[in-house]
Amino acid sequence: MRFSEDIYKNLTAVDFNTIFQNFPNLEAVDFWGCEVTPDTLRVLAHYAPNITELNLSKMTLTKDLLEMLPAFPKLTSLIIYGTKITNEGLEIIGKLLPNLKKLNLSYNYEFTNEGLVYLPAGLTFLNLNDCHGITDEGLEFIGQRLPNLKKLYLFDCYEISDKGIKLLKNLKLEELNISRLYKLTTENFLKSVKDMPLTYLKIYDTSINPQARQYLKDRAQQQGRTLVIK
Repeated sequence: MRFSEDIYKNLTAVDFNTIFQNFPNLEAVDFWGCEVTPDTLRVLAHYAPNITELNLSKMTLTKDLLEMLPAFPKLTSLIIYGTKITNEGLEIIGKLLPNLKKLNLSYNYEFTNEGLVYLPAGLTFLNLNDCHGITDEGLEFIGQRLPNLKKLYLFDCYEISDKGIKLLKNLKLEELNISRLYKLTTENFLKSVKDMPLTYLKIYDTSINPQARQYLKDRAQQQGRTLVIK
């Protein structure tokens, strides 16, 4: 279920009760751009206890709002694109949602490497696209503390270098986006990712040369995988 900003702002508390009580089996709700209140989430949690995914992108994530998230006991996926979330906000998420599996933090500029230490250890998907506060130091935490991670997106995290990608080499990543990372070199990149079970690799606008791309595709084929590179 998706709410547009224009529709959302014209709905009353009575409207939300009426809407949500008619969808008890609802599993995903998209509030992109809506200034959701804790009361809205409280009503949603009451009538739709099976919610597994929430999209709270492009809104103000207050402490009160974040503290409502545990009202969804089956929540495993959280999308908070462009919310100006801080390290303190990530700390709340990490403490209150230990079972979270998918987290989209893309286009947030306020949090830093320090905020990553709070991420739930069971994450399998992490989107950090365009998060400019993330550097090699942050990837050290990801490589050490998120052993189940399968998909990692780092588009335009331009402070990341060969050193940071090397810190990920023990992860069993299946998808990796390192587009617009200008500090990478082909030789060191290959050393870091050649043993990952990748099936999707996005590396446009980098210095990774065509020979390296073909090498990775051939290596994947030898191991019984199909690797898509864009």
